[in-house]
Amino acid sequence: MAATPIGDYTSGARRRTRPLVLLIEDNLTHLDLYSLILQDEVDVVTASRGETGLAVAITEWPDAIIVDVLLPDADGLALCQRLREHPETAAIPLIVLTGDDVAYDRAAELRSVLDAILKKPCPADRLITTVQRAIAVRSVR
Repeated sequence: MAATPIGDYTSGARRRTRPLVLLIEDNLTHLDLYSLILQDEVDVVTASRGETGLAVAITEWPDAIIVDVLLPDADGLALCQRLREHPETAAIPLIVLTGDDVAYDRAAELRSVLDAILKKPCPADRLITTVQRAIAVRSVR
C-alpha cells in the first residue's frame, strides 16, 4: 500500500493489519526509495522534518521509527532522545540511518538509546531485517 501525502507527513492505512514504520528523512529521493523497500513488509508513514516526525510518532504509535541524523529542522539524534523521553514513544524501537561518517560516530555514542544504526546507502535486505528484528524485540518487551 503506498503512503498518501498529507502536508509534510504521509500516512498509510489507519487500521493496522501489519506493523507500522515511521520514516523520518528529509531527502525526498531517499524517503521514496526506503519507503518502497519497506512497503512490501510493513505499512509506512513518512515525515520529511523532525518536528513533524515527532508529532506523527505521538499520534500514530508506530511499531518502529527510522530517523535520519541530518534533518533541516532538528538533529536526528536529539530527536531520538526526545522520542525516548516522551511517555507515548519511549518504548518504540529507534533505528538511525545516516550517510554521514561523523553522524554515524555520534550515533554510536548513543547506542544505549538506539536499537540499530545503519549506514546509507543501506541494502534493502539489511533495512528490512533490521526493522523486523526491532519490531520483534519490541513485541517481546
